[in-house]
Amino acid sequence: MGIRLGVNNSALSVKDLRDAIISLAAAYCYQSGRRLMEIKGKDGIIYLIRALS
Repeated sequence: MGIRLGVNNSALSVKDLRDAIISLAAAYCYQSGRRLMEIKGKDGIIYLIRALS
């Protein structure tokens, strides 16, 4: 299972970055057998980064 982040010569938006982080987190949780809760808003991303670090 691979993760692809496509950037078509345009600036990454916040939504693109959020989606990429969620994709990476989902892959991490999938590999480690954890469940990934739905993430909404900036607080969710901060919580997620803390959980992964």
